[in-house]
Amino acid sequence: LVLTMADADGSEVFDPEWLGEAREVSEERIGDGEIIYVKGCVKTAAQTIVLRGANEYFLDEVERSLIDVLSTIKRTLETNT
Repeated sequence: LVLTMADADGSEVFDPEWLGEAREVSEERIGDGEIIYVKGCVKTAAQTIVLRGANEYFLDEVERSLIDVLSTIKRTLETNT
């Protein structure tokens, strides 16, 4: 979990080792929004979701929402409904 990309000097740094590998990453417009698709992942045991936002409060809210939706998807897949 990466909480911030800022270093001590205030610059943003990001280590590519924090990410996985994919054959294709594309952004597609669906309705009024855009969805990013990550296809052909080299390792599917775990994936990376990068969240960026204006402040910690916003990121906390987005993280909670993401956890809620992933839990809903997991339960749906487990019950085959």
